[in-house]
Amino acid sequence: MSRNERAHEAIQRAEDLGLRLQFDTGLMVVEQGAETIDQVARNNIIAGLGGSEGTPTHPSSAGCLLPYVRDLLKRRAMAARAKERYLGQKVWTPDLGWGTLADADGTVGHLIVEFKTRSGLNQISVSPKNALLVIAEEKKPAPPLAHAEQKPQRKGILALLRRNSAGSNETFGGGEQ
Repeated sequence: MSRNERAHEAIQRAEDLGLRLQFDTGLMVVEQGAETIDQVARNNIIAGLGGSEGTPTHPSSAGCLLPYVRDLLKRRAMAARAKERYLGQKVWTPDLGWGTLADADGTVGHLIVEFKTRSGLNQISVSPKNALLVIAEEKKPAPPLAHAEQKPQRKGILALLRRNSAGSNETFGGGEQ
């Protein structure tokens, strides 16, 4: 079993026990969910994210899994953010050129990019960790309001004065004179 697979398994165990792991602007954060876990069990789960505890002869093996856990959490965070904000936007990669961000898989942290080829459209799964990918965000103009949805224009003070001087019964308060 690879370290990436072990990292995925360690995260899954922690999440199954009610802990929520996330990557927050460079930090690995473990939040306790709704389920109550005793402090010792929680600490053991968090320490287990590092893999082996090391041995007296090989202390450097302690935490050997943490870079892989961090990597997976980072890719998941990037995929979640891409899905939340950038779906449908144009993207560019040096390897593949221009495409469109079609989807994002938050479980493994991959972005699904759609590229036009001579044979049609191809979707490629891209790891945001390894790929150099630029999102060319295009602000989309707000759709115009339909005529029925438009708010009535408020009358300006000059329009009210003109109306009153023309013999209207309206006053500023809306009552009769």
